[in-house]
Parts: sequence; structure tokens; C-alpha cells
Amino acid sequence: MEVETGQSLRLRVTGAGASTYFRVSLDEHDMEITHVNGPAVEPVLVDEFLIGPGEGYDARVRIKKSGSYTLHAVTQEG
Repeated sequence: MEVETGQSLRLRVTGAGASTYFRVSLDEHDMEITHVNGPAVEPVLVDEFLIGPGEGYDARVRIKKSGSYTLHAVTQEG
């Protein structure tokens, strides 16, 4: 996906694991959580969030500079 510097994108992340929680983060970017399990919430700026089985989060990301970034989903255990 190509996004220009300063543009925002929306990530929709679903916890599809059966019993595992994941810490989700995006290299060099904060994320603004806008929706949890469907409904809108008061936006919260985070550098990572924890997602469990069956949960869903929408996050807005403003791209700081052009480049390639990795979206990480690391198990809570490590």
C-alpha cells in the first residue's frame, strides 16, 4: 500500500487467535484507537495495544515519512 507523508490510514485489526493475546505495534508510528469491537470510542493515542481472541480494534495512523514499516503482532508471552 502506498501512502504519502502526512496522510492517514485506518487499520482494522482482528484477534483471530483461539486463546492467544497479541501486542500490536507499527514501526516508528503511534496509533489512535478509534473503535473497539465495532462502536466508536473516545480516541486514545498509543504506541501499542493488546488484542485478544475475537476482539477488533480500528486504529488511525498518520504517516510521518515515506518508507516501509512493519506491523508487529507479538504474543503476550514474548
